[in-house]
Amino acid sequence: MTFIERIDALSSRFLSERSYDLIVGPAIADLQHDAGDGQSPRSMRGSFPVLVAFAGAAYDEITADSGLWRIGALALIPAMYYAFLIVLILPEAGAFVTARSGLLALAIAIAAMSFAPVLVCCWPERRPRRPDTADA
Repeated sequence: MTFIERIDALSSRFLSERSYDLIVGPAIADLQHDAGDGQSPRSMRGSFPVLVAFAGAAYDEITADSGLWRIGALALIPAMYYAFLIVLILPEAGAFVTARSGLLALAIAIAAMSFAPVLVCCWPERRPRRPDTADA
């Protein structure tokens, strides 16, 4: 699977048709145009703008509605669960958490563990983009 195919597959899963057409599609077209001029499309220099466009489109999708607050609230449920279990099971964790660097490390670890399942489960379904070929 090529880089463009991967970005296209991620875009069809996570982005709306509008975001793809206005943000990601032109970046992919620029990459393909530059590849026609002799530059390698596999170079990081050519791929980086497409990654930035995808990240910007994903940010636009996330902040477009109030779903961000719902995802954040749902992520607090496993975060509190993990924190409670860590402090309950490991007596040394209580002393570790009271240290300033330990509290920061625990918060980062719990945030990383909590957001991934919530994003996978609660990301709104997107209708697939229309095919490029017209119906006969």
